[in-house]
Amino acid sequence: MPRFEGDTHELLTLNVPREQALAAFRDPKTIARYTGQMASYKILDDHTIHFHVQPQSSHGVTFQADYICRYDVDSQGVLTWRSTTANHISVSGEARFTAISPTQTRLEYKQSLAMDMTINRLLAALIAPLIKKGIRDGVLDYLKRMKQALESP
Repeated sequence: MPRFEGDTHELLTLNVPREQALAAFRDPKTIARYTGQMASYKILDDHTIHFHVQPQSSHGVTFQADYICRYDVDSQGVLTWRSTTANHISVSGEARFTAISPTQTRLEYKQSLAMDMTINRLLAALIAPLIKKGIRDGVLDYLKRMKQALESP
């Protein structure tokens, strides 16, 4: 079964205090609200979300993810997440928040996503670049929505 992987590493400046940025990025309601392409989600507790992703289609192949992801913050204020159960998908990442000034935060955001698809290897080679781009675009869109929401009056 072919495996598709995508890693994203972004640096952003958020025009909000560090504590406000961290609070938004660790809040399950906020995470779920701004995560794109969700068919539905269920917040299981203060750290865990069950995501049901809308079916994604490319070149006659459809993929639908259903996974549970846990979010934790360590004593240094580093947010980490990882999928704990998954249907052919693995997600993990970390976000570091550094105060630039009392009203600005530098966000270093890293995410890795891997998914297995039941397709033949020839088709996998054809669509691999599209899937990798889709993974990256999804993360960038999420960060854009979060930044806009945080910085809106």
